[in-house]
Amino acid sequence: MARYAASHSRIRVFCGVDEDTALSHLNRFADALMTPDGAGFAAGLGPVPCAMAEARPRCVHSAATVQATA
Repeated sequence: MARYAASHSRIRVFCGVDEDTALSHLNRFADALMTPDGAGFAAGLGPVPCAMAEARPRCVHSAATVQATA
């Protein structure tokens, strides 16, 4: 089983969890591992995915701005 969460800022896929696993729990786990300012995550509070992935949009505007001002 797997769950996914999608928004305009990212897509996350969590593998090895039931479809009724709370997304808030999975997102806290992912935030703890994938964000520089992520808070800790208490082990044992719920299921942990066996794999997860995150996709974020690439910002093409900042690259164009850097080239134009360089």
